[in-house]
Amino acid sequence: MEQVLSMLAAAAVGTVAGELTRRQLITLRYRRAQERERTAPGRRLWVPVAAGVALALLAAALWPTQGAMLVALAPLALLGPWLAAVDLDVQRLPDKIIYPLLGWQAFAVIMISLATGDPALAWRAVAGGLIAFIGFELLHLCSRGALGFGDVKLGALIGMGASMISWAALWWAFMIGSVSALIWALIKKPAGDQFAFGPWLLVSALAAVTVTSVA
Repeated sequence: MEQVLSMLAAAAVGTVAGELTRRQLITLRYRRAQERERTAPGRRLWVPVAAGVALALLAAALWPTQGAMLVALAPLALLGPWLAAVDLDVQRLPDKIIYPLLGWQAFAVIMISLATGDPALAWRAVAGGLIAFIGFELLHLCSRGALGFGDVKLGALIGMGASMISWAALWWAFMIGSVSALIWALIKKPAGDQFAFGPWLLVSALAAVTVTSVA
């Protein structure tokens, strides 16, 4: 019963937070001057639903045994749909969201490591973030920008968060995201040099963290 209540509470919080971010998205203030002529992407009613589901899944996987991990990852679950919506619209992941999330996650890693007396957790998170950053940066350079630098920063953020849980979560987060995005790109053949990789990374990270935490 406690698990069900925690999921319902998390779903409610996530949905409300997602609706607030959806209303901010509608203003299109995230668009740059050269992007303002694009067709408006619509109401994006899926954003609050995605935020509610994401936080509920994390609560189911991490609460109460790994409550500290839930606190560390909750901001990404709540703001992930906002990032995905922006990336789908303009193929960009704004720094004004990525950098605060990176700062929060780094702070959370330090605090959790100190509180639990588990320095290995901090080293694993740092190593996971660096591995992801280096790997995505190499892809960014080799693809000549087709993989944007925003994806590199998001990859580092997800790498840090997933490796807090386990190395398996880190592996599956990037394996699922990369394979799914590649298949989609081959089937849809998006126009231009760039496509929205962020949503694939975010969904696969949520799936990997949830499944590996429950298993």
